[in-house]
Amino acid sequence: MNTAKNEKQALKLAKEGLEKGQGCQDENFSFIAGYTATNKVYGILEVVAISFGYAITTFVSQNFGAKKYQRMKSGVFQANILSIFISIVIMISILFLGKKILLLFISTTPKQTQIVLTYAYDYLFTMAVCLPILYILYSYRSALQGMENTLIPMVSGIVELKIGRASCRERV
Repeated sequence: MNTAKNEKQALKLAKEGLEKGQGCQDENFSFIAGYTATNKVYGILEVVAISFGYAITTFVSQNFGAKKYQRMKSGVFQANILSIFISIVIMISILFLGKKILLLFISTTPKQTQIVLTYAYDYLFTMAVCLPILYILYSYRSALQGMENTLIPMVSGIVELKIGRASCRERV
């Protein structure tokens, strides 16, 4: 999804550069710099969800093999509660400390820093609000994979990719 967005933005910038005879404009540079800074921060936030996913896959696959289905159900439920709690704590932290964290990844002139920070924080805010959904998605996808069901997670990934590409086409 991020690759599709990057490709569309790069194509847009190249087209504008050719049409106007200029390179990147300040606004486009600021947008890309903000987008990049946010993706670096978000990559760190996503590590927790991925780690939960690995743990759930292992837990579910062991209990699936032992035919302890009630234990699987209980474990996935408890993991979801923990995931939601942690994602909300991270979300609240990002909402209050997000700008300070983003400044660690932004190095431009003071005037540009404010513009880049505006783009970056808007994007980070949107992504942070959706963290609980992402964490639940990782939990259930990992539980399905632990039960040797790889078809549903694969179809889910394809649908996510198609939705992401469609939304990129509309925005650019």
